[in-house]
Amino acid sequence: MSISFTQVELTPKKGISRTLVFSIWAVLVCVIISLTLWLLENNREKTFTQIQGQAKQASAFFNRHISDTTRYADDYIKTVRKIFLQSQNLEDVRRYMHDIPPNTEILSHITIMDKQAVPILISSGLEETDLKPGAHALDRDYFRFQHKHFLEDTPYISKAKKGRSTGLVTVRLVRPIVTPDNKFLGILFAAIHEKQITQFLNITQIGENSTTTLLGTDKIIRFHKSKEGFSGIGQDLSKSKVWQALEQSPSGSFAQTSLVDGTEHYWHYNAIKNFGLITMLSVATQDIEKENILYRNSTIALATLSILILSILSFLVVREVNIAALNSEIGNHVRLEEQLRHEIMLSQKANETHTAFMSQMSHELRTPLNAILGFSQLLGSYDKNKLNETQQNYVRHIQQSGEYLLSLIEKVLDLSQIESGKLQIEMDNGDVAQCIEECLHMVESRRKEKNITIDSFHKSVQPLIAHMDATRVKQVLLNLLSNAVKYNRENGSISVIPKITTDGYIRISISDTGSGIKPSLQEKLFEPFERLGLENSHIEGAGIGLTISRHLIQEMGGRIGFESKVNKGSTFWIDLKQSI
Repeated sequence: MSISFTQVELTPKKGISRTLVFSIWAVLVCVIISLTLWLLENNREKTFTQIQGQAKQASAFFNRHISDTTRYADDYIKTVRKIFLQSQNLEDVRRYMHDIPPNTEILSHITIMDKQAVPILISSGLEETDLKPGAHALDRDYFRFQHKHFLEDTPYISKAKKGRSTGLVTVRLVRPIVTPDNKFLGILFAAIHEKQITQFLNITQIGENSTTTLLGTDKIIRFHKSKEGFSGIGQDLSKSKVWQALEQSPSGSFAQTSLVDGTEHYWHYNAIKNFGLITMLSVATQDIEKENILYRNSTIALATLSILILSILSFLVVREVNIAALNSEIGNHVRLEEQLRHEIMLSQKANETHTAFMSQMSHELRTPLNAILGFSQLLGSYDKNKLNETQQNYVRHIQQSGEYLLSLIEKVLDLSQIESGKLQIEMDNGDVAQCIEECLHMVESRRKEKNITIDSFHKSVQPLIAHMDATRVKQVLLNLLSNAVKYNRENGSISVIPKITTDGYIRISISDTGSGIKPSLQEKLFEPFERLGLENSHIEGAGIGLTISRHLIQEMGGRIGFESKVNKGSTFWIDLKQSI
């Protein structure tokens, strides 16, 4: 005679109780979770502080870099201007620039323009650029500014732009040329290489999405560079928080959504005195979060592993307590070991027969369910005068629920066969158009309930013969058509379009006018039991139809995919190998 665990009282008379073990386990789990949360938050704050510190240092370095560059450019053109004003002879300027040329790593060239904004000299010191006839800068902001304010002798930093004569992208530092008796002769400027600014971003980039910006005190962007390239140049930043921050301090930081690309950034700014410039360096919030991902994942994994080990140890302790209690109660350790081996064997057998059990249960459930459906159909076809409207609604509800349950059982059975590798596919040449026609008839009643129009073009295409399992193809098409009806709007439409692709497939596309699928949910679409947030809606479904459909199509050597736009609808398609 064998003894099962249900026949033995497992409560020990002495020693540690299971309640105490569970209590200790619960306390330790709470400690692990609390410690994990504290570590994650502490690391997040530490990472934030560290990155912001790096960004602050980089911002200060960027400011010094731009400040030194502009001062060098300004000093050089002021010297050139002084020489020019002494004789108003370009040869003297050429001679000076040849003897002491500007640093070409910083400055692309020096340009002198007359009062009509026509270039009269474009030189890098060692090489002079040919002047283009008709070229002028009357429409350039820097010339208009200096022509209007030439008596103030204020340096002006232009927006980054490609030169008409040189074709180079530069930022220009511009000064007016004014005689001692206050006559405006023109302007001269130093063209600062854009790489002089962009190389800073490449060297000191704090995160993939960080940016560098040169902003004028007139609130116009002179230069803005991100990983995407140049953008926002000339944009008005009147709504930036930097102006409020500048009232408090000439340097600092603030958080704000970028007015250029719309992403959240932390900004570090520094004002450059005497040049009407503000340098800004930003770190994207998403880059800071990326720094936390590895630590967060490893910490959570370690915490999970700790809880798992603790649970296993607790289980082992409880099991040993139970064994000791059993020994003290029945005094027969051998019989207990036999029972444990028996339980282990049953557990292994249960695991081995899991798939077979699901399959058998599905078959067993279908038998009474088919009877229910049969009787409900008989009731539905009964003389309607003998059933009032409420009773007729009950009958329809029974039939609809039964059909849904039968469909669910079939899907669970298919999923079980797929997981066990026992799915049977019988490949043969078949008529795709006929499969479409049969499936359209199957969804006809559901289509009419929502007043949905179906346009199918399967009869207007040349004979569509594919190498496939026709039964499985109809199963997939029926699932896609049912979804198109189920998730469509009232009075919507569905289109079924077959065509032959250039790579030897027959593609069947099913489009609807439903609400579409959010991009953030599309990756989960083919996962089993995933309903994309519709679990509590009135729409029926278990979330395994598309999973099964994908397996079936792939088993037949085909392809399946979809496209979806929110509030516009979705298009699901399958590709079947064309029979030659």
